[in-house]
Amino acid sequence: MRYQKVTALPATGETNVIYMIPNTNTLGTNIYDEYMWIDGKWEVMGTTKATMDGYLPLTGGTLSGNLTAPKFIGALQGNADTATKAAKDSAGQQINTTYIKGLSVSGRTITYTKGDGTTGTITTQDTTYSLPVASASARGGVKIGYAQNGKNYPVQLSNEQMYVNVPWSDTNTTYSVFGKATAEANGSSGLVPAPAKGQQGLYLRGDGTWATPANTTYGLATTSANGLLKQLSGSTSQYMRGDGTWATPPNTTYGAATQSASGLMSAADKKKLDGIASGANAYSLPLASASARGGVKTGYAANGKNYPVQLSDEKMYVNVPWSDTNTTYAPFKGATASAAGGSGLVPAPGQGVTTKYLRSDGTWQTPPDSNTWRPVQNVLTSTSTTDALSAAQGKALNDRLKVAETLLDAIVVGGTIVLVDETA
Repeated sequence: MRYQKVTALPATGETNVIYMIPNTNTLGTNIYDEYMWIDGKWEVMGTTKATMDGYLPLTGGTLSGNLTAPKFIGALQGNADTATKAAKDSAGQQINTTYIKGLSVSGRTITYTKGDGTTGTITTQDTTYSLPVASASARGGVKIGYAQNGKNYPVQLSNEQMYVNVPWSDTNTTYSVFGKATAEANGSSGLVPAPAKGQQGLYLRGDGTWATPANTTYGLATTSANGLLKQLSGSTSQYMRGDGTWATPPNTTYGAATQSASGLMSAADKKKLDGIASGANAYSLPLASASARGGVKTGYAANGKNYPVQLSDEKMYVNVPWSDTNTTYAPFKGATASAAGGSGLVPAPGQGVTTKYLRSDGTWQTPPDSNTWRPVQNVLTSTSTTDALSAAQGKALNDRLKVAETLLDAIVVGGTIVLVDETA
């Protein structure tokens, strides 16, 4: 138990403190009213003023009423021999039942003793706070002491400020653009050339240029082949099903969470909320700053050379994807039907693959062409019924038809078509 002088009572107080406020209604100095915070409210414990009402001054005076004493020293005057002792205070309250003369504290229990010897206890609220661990969605506490693991480096403290020591050094990692392939020579590995403005829809060819593959026509997706989606239905509540149709998902309504079943709130969180004592103080962990301790969050997305702080067993570390001096890269690993590929340099195109394109399996290939082309006939005497006629022979045929229109007329005589030469 301790005493604390204040000019005014705060909104709430500590349970093991007696607050002393200056009493301005009495004469003299160093007189205080005493208060304690008990059961969520302020209780008056008394005052430091010593009242002399009912007592005779040392220099004499008059005392009315009866006074009883086993022994007197000195002469008595008036009716002092029949006076009785004071039993009430100036407010008329019974002194031995209203004033507390002793306090003791054990843990959260305060025991008080009144003037008549009776005792009582007061149990304070549990104000122990447990700092939660920081996460991507909530502020919390963290620990230091992470042991370096590969390229995961521990977060350390200097004057309560966090930093990460990364033992890396800048090295020359300049690469030239990969060598293009020609009909006579192989290409070489290197960096992908930068596409120019407006070339965002082109693809890198083996000759080092950005170009559009010959065939980029796709049909609708089926259960056996990739393709395009069907036209949108216009409904914001429908989704594309595996059978290629737009449909509304089945009902996904959930009930309320309880301590035995999950729902809109997890069962663990509901049980935790039920266990919080009524009237417990809500604590909001402040954000850490350069001048004050506080909580932080995890979940930062890497941005350039800014790397996120992560947690391992509540201990902080930073994964820095750096390398010492080895800047040798192998060609990227192509994907297969059962495994994903890996990043790397563009493989060198071979001689003669100037019009081929890099496929995701790591090979230079000619994109498939789904268009069907027919042979072209360049003579009017061809008897083919499926081949196309060349543009030159089509023009020749058109010229002959125009001449025929000016030389011939068709005349029907007795059901027979007779050709008449108008130039004869």
